[in-house]
Formats: sequence, structure tokens, C-alpha cells
Amino acid sequence: MRNSKISISLICLVFGISMYLAAGAFADVQCVGPYEIDDYTIGLWHMNEGEGTTAVNATGDDYYDGYIEGNPLATWTTGRFENGIHIAHNGDNGINLGMLSENGPNYTFEMNFKWDYAYIGELGYLFSIPEEAFARAYLVDHGASPATYQFQYSVRKRDGVWTIITTPADNLLDNQWHHLAFTREWDGTNTAFKVYVDGVLKASGGYASGYWAPEDKGNVYIGSAGALNSMGGVVDEVRYSNIVRTSFQNDWGYQKGDVNKDCYVDFEDLAQMAAGWLDCTNPNDPACTEM
Repeated sequence: MRNSKISISLICLVFGISMYLAAGAFADVQCVGPYEIDDYTIGLWHMNEGEGTTAVNATGDDYYDGYIEGNPLATWTTGRFENGIHIAHNGDNGINLGMLSENGPNYTFEMNFKWDYAYIGELGYLFSIPEEAFARAYLVDHGASPATYQFQYSVRKRDGVWTIITTPADNLLDNQWHHLAFTREWDGTNTAFKVYVDGVLKASGGYASGYWAPEDKGNVYIGSAGALNSMGGVVDEVRYSNIVRTSFQNDWGYQKGDVNKDCYVDFEDLAQMAAGWLDCTNPNDPACTEM
């Protein structure tokens, strides 16, 4: 009787996926891809050069080309899509993206990042805009699997006081790529700022005043701004926009039917699912979660 129920479930599953594929869904790329330039993109760095010390701004404005700095220098490696740049933990290495903050009070700073695991409380700075904003991370629970961490994202108020928001502890030190986004918005009276992880809002804050606007604008840095405090990991596909973005669903993740994670939902996924269907008779089985 049990095998009969499993067979019926498999038949229904195969029928459903077949109908989905027959509708033409297999024809389109269904997962994460490189950013595209739009009217609000000030800087876009695909990080695909693979050599040298320059990450070219894909908008064509070389004023915002990125420059690899530090001693030792950050290094080229495999990225999420093609190449990326590895930043060493607790070093003074990073990527200088220039004075992006001169483009107005509102921004979205987003990137793809894969952490190096480090058994240390302070994981380091992910980015900083000296005198204006920064994001850093802390290890919360080393015993969790994977270990948990949390972000602190801080922006400076008009009176010079730093305001900090903190994300909940999250299991993202998992050797996987994650999409991160940080925003700041000033409506003429109030300032709001938010953190998104993999398209999900994780923390938000605000205050009833303007933002700190130094006369001498600072450069935007990924990793260290010169001190020994960089966050270790690989960064890829970075975008800075002069608008507050709220939707990131096209920038990360896989469709649910993309079993083999090749960015398509097609008959190869159906074949892989059918080949392993006996592993998924128990919903609590880790193998079923993978499928």
C-alpha cells in the first residue's frame, strides 16, 4: 500500500512538471544572473577582469573604476558568475570604488558575497564610506551548523551621531553565495536605512533628521578602508545605484524546479528528480531537502 501511494505521488509530480515544461517555461533562464545597467546605475563592477589591479565600471564612466588596494593585495579568483575578488580576513586589503557618495543622499549598494569561515568574534568590515556609513559582521554561534552571524549597518546622522541597526543571527557562513543589499533614503525630513539578505528585508531603522554630509566626500570601500579590519571572502557583481531599490528577486537564487541548479527548469531536472525519488519518501530526510 505504501509503495502504491509513493507511485501515485510520483506520477502526479511527473505530470505536473511535464505540464510546466510543455508550457514553455524551460526556454528561459530561471535563476541568478549578472546585473544590468539602468537609469539609476552609477557603478557596476562585474569583476571579470581576472588580472591586474582594476575592476572596470561597466557603465563606461572610468571615474568610478575600482582599484584593488592593500598589502597584500586582494586577489582574483572564481566568482559567482565568472571571476571575483578574494579579500583576506582581518587585513587592510579591499577595493576602492571612488567617491560614489557624491551622487546624492539616496543609494542602494548591493553585491554577491561568499564568506571565508573564521572562528573569531569580529568578522570584519564588508564595506565602508568613511564618515558616512559602514557594514560589518560578527560571529554569533560557532556551534551552529553552519555557524551563525549578524550584520551591523550604520549610517551617520546630521548631528554626527552614528545610528546602528543589527540583523538577526543567520546561518549564512555556509560556503554559499549570498546577495546583500544596503540602502539609505532621505525624504527631505526623515532618513531610513535597510539591510536585505537574499532579497529578504532583515533589518531597518530610521530617524527624524538628515544624514551626515561631509564637505570632503569619502571613497566607498569594499573590505578595508586602510585599517586591519577587512571581512574575508569573495565578492562579485557589485552595483551602486542612486535610488533606493526594494525588489531583488531577479538578482539571486534558483527556481524551485531547478533541481540541478543549472539556471534552467527542463527535462534534465525531471530526470534527476525521477532518479532520486526514492530518497524523498521521508520529508525529514536531508537528501529530500537537497532534491
